[in-house]
Amino acid sequence: MNLRTKQYLRKRFGDYYRNTNPVLSPDFRKREWGFIYFDELPEIVMRRHKAFSSEGEALEYLRAMVPAHVYHSAAYYEFPDAATMKEKQWQGADLIFDLDADHLPQKAGSYKEMLANVKKEAGKLIKDFLLEDFGFSEHSISIAFSGGRGYHIHVRDPKVLTLESAERREIVDYLSGTGLIADLMIKSAEHKVYDAGKFKKKELESPRRISSFEDVSGGYGWGKRISQYIVHFLKEISSKDDANAINELIPLIRNHNLKKVKDGIPEDIEEKIIQMKKENKKLSLQKIADESGIPGDAVRDILIKNDLWDFKPDASAKLKNMKELAENPRALDMIENKGIIGDSYIFDAIVQKAIEDNSVNLGSAHTDEPVTADIRRLIRMPSSLHGGSGMKVVPLTLADFEKEQPNMPDRFNLKDILREERKPGSKLTRIENDFYEKVAMQIRELAEEKKKIDDTYSTKYAILEDELRTARKAIENIIEKRTAKIIKLASISAQSKEKEKQELDSMTREEQAFYNRLLELMTDYRSELLERILSKKEKLMIQEQQTTRTPGEIRSKEANSEGKKDISKEYIVVRLLKDIPTFVGVDGRNYTLAKEDVAVLSAVNAKALINRNAAIQISV
Repeated sequence: MNLRTKQYLRKRFGDYYRNTNPVLSPDFRKREWGFIYFDELPEIVMRRHKAFSSEGEALEYLRAMVPAHVYHSAAYYEFPDAATMKEKQWQGADLIFDLDADHLPQKAGSYKEMLANVKKEAGKLIKDFLLEDFGFSEHSISIAFSGGRGYHIHVRDPKVLTLESAERREIVDYLSGTGLIADLMIKSAEHKVYDAGKFKKKELESPRRISSFEDVSGGYGWGKRISQYIVHFLKEISSKDDANAINELIPLIRNHNLKKVKDGIPEDIEEKIIQMKKENKKLSLQKIADESGIPGDAVRDILIKNDLWDFKPDASAKLKNMKELAENPRALDMIENKGIIGDSYIFDAIVQKAIEDNSVNLGSAHTDEPVTADIRRLIRMPSSLHGGSGMKVVPLTLADFEKEQPNMPDRFNLKDILREERKPGSKLTRIENDFYEKVAMQIRELAEEKKKIDDTYSTKYAILEDELRTARKAIENIIEKRTAKIIKLASISAQSKEKEKQELDSMTREEQAFYNRLLELMTDYRSELLERILSKKEKLMIQEQQTTRTPGEIRSKEANSEGKKDISKEYIVVRLLKDIPTFVGVDGRNYTLAKEDVAVLSAVNAKALINRNAAIQISV
């Protein structure tokens, strides 16, 4: 960032702070404040241990100093401006969560999509856990759009203010499902055995049940969440055709079994078993066990570990049982409202999937755990400006959060089209005949929408700006890729005199017109050049045979060629005025031209260079 850029940004930020009244956080007098200034960027130097005694003092400081980034502590101190943490005398801290798109496992194709992904995780955290499981009131929860790639959530309930780091880390473990496994969450079925004459009889005393349903009717927390997930899963998997349902169940069953695999078999025996199975996939488990000299269970573990075990028969059998359950309202009610589930291991597999899908999952660090556990952390001040993005850190109520991301209309996904066009050896992607007209309209609409937004620090403005920039770049690349393919196709067609209908159907009307012009030009060029070469040979033959032919016959032959097309009308000689990067001419050839080069180019390419003042025509 150069000096002029810093000066410009500092002026814009100054305008913002002078023309607005940023809302300071509750108990701001007890918080430590920190700042990063424009003058020191790009080096990140945090100037901290600052405190303010009044709102006026804080606002005056922002307007005078105009920092690039503004932070305050999550903690409350007796002496917030003291130079050491010990001297500050910690009194408590908000419970904070920093949800950032950088931690998401899924990759977003746009800024809008990225915000939607992180908002989904934030919504899960707030509604399912903070409000539902922990029972915090809406008034004790403060939400802020971070001004960049996520959300900050502050909990100011008195019950959490004095929690230490270890206790806050336990909260993070609960949110992320860390340590939750089916064996610990489900109470096994209990049976009683009694004498029945000559034999003993076994009778079910209490069914297999999710533990939390024993404590509270209807269950609570993770137990309730899992029972609802199981019912949803049974209904959804049963609604699919068998082939798709089985394909979905196989990885679920495989992953469950992988967690139970035991090691300890010598490496040479394991390699022998793998080789046997690869050479003969129909070889039975017992046969392999007999030949390798180890138990069948150990052979099965080796095959599972090396993805050589066929789970399809098992998945098919489990699907049949699951469909029967899904069609039984009483069975579904027992699962959802009483937590009673079957003994089949498939339920354990579904439970584990429920934990994975319902946890507040932001990649390897589910929530940003160091932020939540750090009781002396500085967090970005709501209503300040983000020095990296230039956007406002927007304080939100829960109602604001639910409608905060603008409802943007669906548009062409140009990145998907470009991805297809970039695939090696790919043909033209089929697009609508009026594709370019619609894209032009889309870009105009984006530009108009952007002009209507007064708050240039808002999320909606940033989304539109990102979409506009992305759309322009993508359409340029699409045109470049498709043009190269059309030139190649026209070159092939000019030689073979055959057109591929499938490729023609994939073109827009503009592309078809371009293709036809190219094909005509290349065909004429090829034909005329061949004729000229042949006519030179004929002239040599004529010279050799002049003694046997009359002058009248020679004049007649020359007259016959006068009506033919002149290639000089299709090609122009030019002198280059500047260096030109390599480009593909309409004749399908690659050209790399330097300043002062003299070249013979097709009229289309030559005129384009002349119009750009990159070349001048030479008369010959």
